Amino acid sequence: MKSILSSTIYFATGMVAVGLISRFLFGGVISWAVVLSSFVAGILIGFIFVVATRWTVKRELSRIVIQFNEGEKILKESFVSRFEGTRAVWGKLMLTDRRLIFKSTILNIHIQPVQDVFELEQFEKVSKTKINLFRNGLTIGLKDSRTEKFVVEGAGEWVEVLDHQISRVSN
Repeated sequence: MKSILSSTIYFATGMVAVGLISRFLFGGVISWAVVLSSFVAGILIGFIFVVATRWTVKRELSRIVIQFNEGEKILKESFVSRFEGTRAVWGKLMLTDRRLIFKSTILNIHIQPVQDVFELEQFEKVSKTKINLFRNGLTIGLKDSRTEKFVVEGAGEWVEVLDHQISRVSN
């Protein structure tokens, strides 16, 4: 709920800024009524946008089917953005007791859905990082020098669970 409220406030603040800038540029009168109406409109539209986006993400997340091996235990899963260079690919990230699996969603334009599997033995370093403007980045360094980058809600929790699983597999 906290993230919904903060996203709504950011959106409302942006609406106030747009309202003030447009009034200034087009010679309108700037008053408290303009500021207040822009803020209220921003809160309403922002709340609707955030709730609709979350609903769509949950629905899409439930539609992505990841294939895993018999006997594998699912430990964590989330809807994520995987960064391939400057391009973000949406999908589902699933951690099992043996592997980390990413499967892209059909919502990605010009990209066929793929499923990539990373064995936990391949992992060298896992860290919470900033990726572009997002503070909730999850960066995974692999032993073959590749780096995988994801933006995921609860990146700190992902790092803890991954570190635990990597140490368990290494021993």
